[in-house]
Amino acid sequence: MNRSMTNKLNYILDNWVPPIIRDSELFMSFVFYIVFGKKYHYYMHFKDHSYRLKEADINQYYDILSDTFINRKTDLNTGCIKYILRNISGTTILDAAAGKGYLARLLKKQGGGGI
Repeated sequence: MNRSMTNKLNYILDNWVPPIIRDSELFMSFVFYIVFGKKYHYYMHFKDHSYRLKEADINQYYDILSDTFINRKTDLNTGCIKYILRNISGTTILDAAAGKGYLARLLKKQGGGGI
């Protein structure tokens, strides 16, 4: 599922589904179950536990959930990528904690200087 599709789904949930339903754990559990199957509860409750997780615990989450991750080149949508590529300036770009480096590779291909 690409980022543009997930943005549309978020828009629908945020603007068309009343907050009393959207913010309901029962409703979201159903949605997450459809998307992630039996592992939905890991996603549903991650924020509740994340502040006390150690690095090994977080790595375990990644191991358990790796087969449910949305597989896409980037989390940026097409409009954002085009905007950045049109408006970038300067000769040096810092790519720090930027996922898989998709945008950095595009910028380098475009002649982004010292990446």
